[in-house]
Amino acid sequence: MKNPAIEISRPRYFARSAALLRTCRQIYEEGRGILYGENVFHFDRDRNNRRKRWDCVSKEVGYKDFRRFLVTIGPQNISKMRDVSIEFEDCHPSDMPFKSIEERRYVHDGNLIECLKMLGRNAEVRTLYIGFSGRRSLASTDLRFLEHLCVIKADNVVVQPYPRLSHTWYYSRINHDVQVEIVKKIKRKTKLYPVAIESMESTTNSERLTFR
Repeated sequence: MKNPAIEISRPRYFARSAALLRTCRQIYEEGRGILYGENVFHFDRDRNNRRKRWDCVSKEVGYKDFRRFLVTIGPQNISKMRDVSIEFEDCHPSDMPFKSIEERRYVHDGNLIECLKMLGRNAEVRTLYIGFSGRRSLASTDLRFLEHLCVIKADNVVVQPYPRLSHTWYYSRINHDVQVEIVKKIKRKTKLYPVAIESMESTTNSERLTFR
């Protein structure tokens, strides 16, 4: 079985693993393929608040650290990532009380959009886990967000977060027709990884989802 996912918003052992890669050039070249290729990387909204020293008001971290992580590791290491899990969540009203429900939706989050762009340009994903937990179901009218999401390509698509991070039953806030279209556009016709570890699980989970 796979190891627990590396959750970027709740780092545990990744910092120590990454520090090992700085030991020497040879270890870096040989080790980064294992670090980025043999782990599931999970990204979600960080609900913690943080402020810069010169700011008077703390602001929600949100997807800022997701973007910072991808910028920090760079395109070459992004290309080594094989299994990626993303949970799309809206901002809480208490963190942005001055904005409308629509403005707080993840589909308008600039940091998240940039992350999707970087993954789309550089990642060679084997299995993509995507969970939708917004206050409104993702619909075909969210065209800009869908365009950026579907630039990412993967051998397998699972419409729920990485299994070890989610409950046994997961309710996905996405229009059924949109889900079918997303899976169709993201999933490669010719696989990069013929013996994909998650292929059977991917198919099973995608077919098991129910909608209300």
